[in-house]
Amino acid sequence: MSDGQATDGVDMMDGDVLREYLTALSREVDGLLAQCRTAADRQLVRQRLAGLMYRVALRDEREQPGDVLERALSMLRRTQGRRCAGIALPGYPALEHALYGMRGVTVLTGPTGAGKTALTLSIALNVAAGRRLAQEFGNRESKAADMLPEDERVPVVYVTAELEPETLAQRMLAMLAGIGVRDMLTRLDERAQHWRDAVALLDGLMRDGWLHITTAEGINWQWERGGGMHALSGLQAKVEDVAEGRPALVVLDSIATLDSHVLPAVTDGRQQQYRSDLDRDADIAQGLRRWRRQLLSDGSALLAVHEESKASTGSGDIHAARGSSRYAYSMDGMLALMHADAEAGTMHQHRSDAEDSTVRDKLKVARMADDALGTDVDVVVNKARDGGKAGNVVMMRHMWGQGWVTEATRTGISGDTPGALVSQREARKIAADLRCKGKGGSR
Repeated sequence: MSDGQATDGVDMMDGDVLREYLTALSREVDGLLAQCRTAADRQLVRQRLAGLMYRVALRDEREQPGDVLERALSMLRRTQGRRCAGIALPGYPALEHALYGMRGVTVLTGPTGAGKTALTLSIALNVAAGRRLAQEFGNRESKAADMLPEDERVPVVYVTAELEPETLAQRMLAMLAGIGVRDMLTRLDERAQHWRDAVALLDGLMRDGWLHITTAEGINWQWERGGGMHALSGLQAKVEDVAEGRPALVVLDSIATLDSHVLPAVTDGRQQQYRSDLDRDADIAQGLRRWRRQLLSDGSALLAVHEESKASTGSGDIHAARGSSRYAYSMDGMLALMHADAEAGTMHQHRSDAEDSTVRDKLKVARMADDALGTDVDVVVNKARDGGKAGNVVMMRHMWGQGWVTEATRTGISGDTPGALVSQREARKIAADLRCKGKGGSR
């Protein structure tokens, strides 16, 4: 094989020749790195080389006639016969029904303390286990209907930019053992069967590759605007390395504390700095958009936690996310977590004189129809593409003592709709029924 073929036609090499070529190339790179004086210089060289390789890969992936159609057909074939078009969410039938599975990029926002991390941890454990993990103390048995077929199960990569990985692992253990965090921290009985079962289950999920917990610190590469890479290139590479080519659910907690490590552009010899923190949101949103295409092609999904806009705190609408316009128009799903007793929540007292009430006012009436529901938080589905149902509210319970966030359980209003899901049309029907009963002197 000629030198030209070796450099320009790497894909034509057989396995042994390719390994030899890459080994020689690695030695050459190591020689260059050895000439760098500091660790920072070596890291910068590595990042620049990664950026160069990324740009070369982009040039090699130029669209050919028929490529778009072939990818579209391939994506359709992958989802045939499955219960939803995206990653299934065991234990969350209403949320799965509203989103039609987790696909592409979904952004979850909500006020501080509402339970965003508790919800993402609950979803991550269920997806990694491939079944609904019951929350009864010391009991994790699942019904057969709650278990996923092995070929629909996917690993979970949980990237934390706020808490330490060890802290998240401790919270997961407390959830699986059915004990409170305070009891775990100061009054733990390691000989108790429920604790040993929890440790064995979490250890098995991690060792078998179904659950990975990693920190976002040091993951993201420095990058320049206008280059081949984007703000999340380093994170994307890390996830692809951990997932080993398999579709995966990636949880990013959270965007608000993620450092994008941008290298400011140089103009007239001066480095240009950010004008505001929203510039950083624009970079991350662009990174999510560019990563989204690969996620969709591979059957993977990313659930990203984000902080609320100060102007829309607790509103639950699509503008609750900071920099919402940057995310709303290019993401596949937008979820807003809010306290159920907030002004716009399903637990808020209904104003009987609100004849011109909004959809969420009618949802309050729907909530009043079932006092035994015990809803703590609402997940407002503001956006859900391709088979999803936006404009729905998923009513959930936050089991503060054990850390789980689960869907509220009741009989569904319609035959094919999970009980925790309330649609706008159904809410209007319930509201009309309640008004009729109210006029008759009963409720």
